[in-house]
Amino acid sequence: MCLINRIDPNAKARGQSVHDVNASESMGKALVRLAESWFGMRTTKSKQVEGVSADVFVYAETPTIDWLLKHHGQHSQNAGVPLIIMAGNASESVALMAHYKHQITNLGRIPEIISHP
Repeated sequence: MCLINRIDPNAKARGQSVHDVNASESMGKALVRLAESWFGMRTTKSKQVEGVSADVFVYAETPTIDWLLKHHGQHSQNAGVPLIIMAGNASESVALMAHYKHQITNLGRIPEIISHP
């Protein structure tokens, strides 16, 4: 499993809520612990998918659709690798599924869009 970490190190300085930044970091840590201890998975973290080999990619925070289309449409080595996107809430999850799931699937991805627990 590869956890894609897109947290901007300057987010707090730019006014993003400290709670939001800390929540994203905590969710990522929890996912890594879960994958390693419950499922015995090897995990890695990366800020990008380029040059990364993984059985599944996970976003603990919702990336923009432009970023997804740009970074996941050009890497055939990872085509067919499941892509799990954890949306911030149920309504965001539904919106992403309704508007973008087909675009992501057309790029050769297997998307699963879920909301944070």
